Amino acid sequence: MTRNKESILVLAFSGYFTLSMLFTTLILLVSLAAVKALFFLAALALGAENLYRLPPALRDSGAFALASALSAAAQYLLVSLMSFSGMGRRWLGGALLYTALFCGLFFWRFAASSGLGLYALSGLPVMLACILGGAAALSGHPGENPWPPSVSRFFL
Repeated sequence: MTRNKESILVLAFSGYFTLSMLFTTLILLVSLAAVKALFFLAALALGAENLYRLPPALRDSGAFALASALSAAAQYLLVSLMSFSGMGRRWLGGALLYTALFCGLFFWRFAASSGLGLYALSGLPVMLACILGGAAALSGHPGENPWPPSVSRFFL
């Protein structure tokens, strides 16, 4: 039994959007955990009394850099997987932009209520990293896809 093309595209986009949001949540948690771990290691190295001399912007920028790098890698892998769904590059690009916007907004909203503090543009690096990672997957040749061809059975 095969599915029609419209249902494959709807299911593939829904799965892509859901996995992107889930990965964004995990990336935020990993970034926060990395910042806490580095803060703890800095307390051991510098001593508790000198720890607060480190500027908070250094801590926050490290977390945003880690989140951006992980977001780019996650979107590269997800868009590479989505290329097996049969969507054209234009549709994949539209889905990527839509998802990147919501990943950036989601990250901005939950980073504001976390230990990273409130920055007006905190979701922008994540959104741009999502676009960059997905665009790298879109511009690649089918032979450069990191997923094995057997994964394409998922979309049939």
